[in-house]
Amino acid sequence: MQQISNTTSPDRPSSQFLLALIALKFVFFLLGILGNVAVIICHACVNRDRTPSSYFVVNLACADLVVCLAIYPTWISHFALTIRSTMESIPGYMCQFSYVSGILSIALSALALLAITYDRYIFISQPLHYFSIMTWKRTLAILSFVWVFTLVAILPVSLSTKTVEKGNSICTQVSGGKVLVVIAFVDIPIACTVFLI
Repeated sequence: MQQISNTTSPDRPSSQFLLALIALKFVFFLLGILGNVAVIICHACVNRDRTPSSYFVVNLACADLVVCLAIYPTWISHFALTIRSTMESIPGYMCQFSYVSGILSIALSALALLAITYDRYIFISQPLHYFSIMTWKRTLAILSFVWVFTLVAILPVSLSTKTVEKGNSICTQVSGGKVLVVIAFVDIPIACTVFLI
């Protein structure tokens, strides 16, 4: 008589490991939400300093808030679905959304960090001319670019990403342009930030 095994595939992480990841990501999610909301409230209500730097700090907090809201709930639900489905595959749209939201939210955060680093670079390298260089018009143009560029990037990121569903319920990204997307939207802004530091 053949015995039916309920064990998971060797490629599939154990349920205990996935539960630990869910708990860890939930803690990071709460800390990220609370920390970034505190920064936004502090600059909106407590700190009356309305300089370009304060707007860049609030922009970075908003970008990090988007990262927390996009990445953590997506992966928590992904891991929960993986635990729930024994050998079924995760829906393709879930894998697609996980990857695209992750890349775009990290790109948004990297560009916001680059903007604040550029502001600090101007402040340190040209302290006497800072307010003539970082005018309100230029500040708003930089902040608008960060958000518009990320929103416009949704289409090429989505089109260059194809996800496949493996039988072990784990998403795998298969994309010819995946490396170029990561370089263009994440690596280049981070490299520019490091250069300005």
